[in-house]
Amino acid sequence: MRDLARYDRGDQAPPHIKMQRNATEIRLDEELRRAKSFLNLEKVRALIFEFDAHASRTYITAMLTAFDSNVDDVDQSLLQIFQDAWNYFPHRFLDGRCPAEVFDELAGNDQSV
Repeated sequence: MRDLARYDRGDQAPPHIKMQRNATEIRLDEELRRAKSFLNLEKVRALIFEFDAHASRTYITAMLTAFDSNVDDVDQSLLQIFQDAWNYFPHRFLDGRCPAEVFDELAGNDQSV
C-alpha cells in the first residue's frame, strides 16, 4: 500500500481521468459493501497496482472470487465496474499511470493538469 501511495500519480491525471476514476471508486465501493466482500476499495486498488500487464485474467478471477460469483453468472454492470477499475486505477508497471492515461498520451490527447 505504501508503494501505491508513492507511485499514484492521480493528482497529475487529466481531469476526465480523475472524474472517471472517482466515479468508478464510488460504484466499486458500493458493490463491495453490498456483496459484503472480503475486499475493500483500497485492497482492490492495491491489487490492480501490483498486477503486471498480463495479469488482467487473474485480476478478473480475483474479483469474481471477491463477489462469490463466476463469469457465467456475474451481472454485466459488475463486469463493467471491474473493467473500469482496471482501466482507470494506477498500475506500477505504468509508473503510477492508468491504462486510460497511456492511451490518451498515445493518441496525442495528453490533457495533464
